Amino acid sequence: ESRESANDSTDALDRSRTFNLPKLPVLQYDEREKFDGVVDDDSHVTLSETSPPFGRKGITNEVLMTTDAVLVNPIRVHRGILTITSTTIRFEETETPEIAASGRSLKRKSLAIKDITKFYFRRYLLRKTAVEIFFSDSTNYFFNFPKKGDRRKVFDKTRLASNTL
Repeated sequence: ESRESANDSTDALDRSRTFNLPKLPVLQYDEREKFDGVVDDDSHVTLSETSPPFGRKGITNEVLMTTDAVLVNPIRVHRGILTITSTTIRFEETETPEIAASGRSLKRKSLAIKDITKFYFRRYLLRKTAVEIFFSDSTNYFFNFPKKGDRRKVFDKTRLASNTL
């Protein structure tokens, strides 16, 4: 009898833990902005999964794109020019009166495209205008673009240049 009373008490506990939730409606997928199968915002894409096999042999440092960009760090925002070549992504900060007055040096980065492991589309100040690029040495860079279509162009040109990814 003690076993039956123990089973009854566990059944009572199990019944008290179950919830009858209302059925939720099936939501249709909204047609958000897509990039070759990549959903926008905080999704990521590994370039090797989507890169077409573009052969770029024999061409070195051909400039594919130049655009205004902002390199965003946790401490400071650096306004400058982003240049994508066939082998590198280069960022060069433009000089402003604040930089000249402070006496600090301009930020310059040259990043090898072959070292890119992931490319994330991000939001910056609630606008869909930024990318975050991760590299094989565990570094990452967050770039924002003032022009709306530049984010997509940067992704396309980087994918074009990444024949090994």
